Amino acid sequence: QVVRYTVVIISDDGIWNVSHEGLHCGKKAYRRYAYGMNGEWQELADSPWLPLDGAGINAYRKNFYMNYMCDPTGPYLQPEQIIREFRSRSMVIDE
Repeated sequence: QVVRYTVVIISDDGIWNVSHEGLHCGKKAYRRYAYGMNGEWQELADSPWLPLDGAGINAYRKNFYMNYMCDPTGPYLQPEQIIREFRSRSMVIDE
């Protein structure tokens, strides 16, 4: 019931934040496995599962859960469905 993905967030100032995460559709929780820094991955061993937060910089995770990756009638969407959802619409979170 976990969808793993890599997300790149670019600030208005051009600063990149790269994170490899998992979204647990059944528990409505996320976990960070690693983050990108200086062209390399920094692993986050034993990072906990945290509840989805729909505010601020973390709003994208709840958006992923509700609109792109999870199916309210089942554990998660199939990879082809997830890709189709992302390609069919654009997402901008403006804070």
